Amino acid sequence: MANNNETPHLTELKNVSGCQELHKAFKFLYGHEHVEDEAFIRFLAQKRDELQSTIEQKTGRLAELWDLNHDDEESAGDVYDCEHKVLVRLRGRLEVIRALLFELRQGLTEKEENISILDVYG
Repeated sequence: MANNNETPHLTELKNVSGCQELHKAFKFLYGHEHVEDEAFIRFLAQKRDELQSTIEQKTGRLAELWDLNHDDEESAGDVYDCEHKVLVRLRGRLEVIRALLFELRQGLTEKEENISILDVYG
């Protein structure tokens, strides 16, 4: 049987949680992580929405650049190319954020399931 000297991480968790029972200490940990993950999801969702708005604005400007008479606006073609590259990168970034949000939401569900499993112990 392990003693506190052999389980420094578990001992620290028990001390931080204020629970000496292992399942209660881990329920505390999962609950704390759940709250942190929810806050991070809200932050990322806000950034996703801001990025989506930026992409919509850039898409509109790109359409206007495409319609310009390039004889009247000499730089229009180069500006279009530059803006298109930026837009492609932003769309890629948006997909990464969406994938991360999906992963984080799955993690929340898993933490909730873990808490339910530990509820069996009282």
